Amino acid sequence: MAIMLQGTVKEAMNNFLHGIITGDDGLDFIVVEREAMMNCDHLSQGERVEYEANYNHTRNAVVCSICRTMKHSRPPFPQANAEPELEPEP
Repeated sequence: MAIMLQGTVKEAMNNFLHGIITGDDGLDFIVVEREAMMNCDHLSQGERVEYEANYNHTRNAVVCSICRTMKHSRPPFPQANAEPELEPEP
């Protein structure tokens, strides 16, 4: 099983191409096609996603093999080194 990368939808479209995402790893042009979507039927600009992608030599682009929105995923764990907020003393 591959590690799911994370990114943000840069551009959403309505034709056979679902959109373009920017990866958190710095890759800024990842193609998302309809067949790759796992848990929704469309993408929205600015939406967070998890994805697996490979370079497609025919298209000369990085293309998602799996893409799913993170709105249905569990929330991230709190930071281990985060300090709790204290209420001010009266």
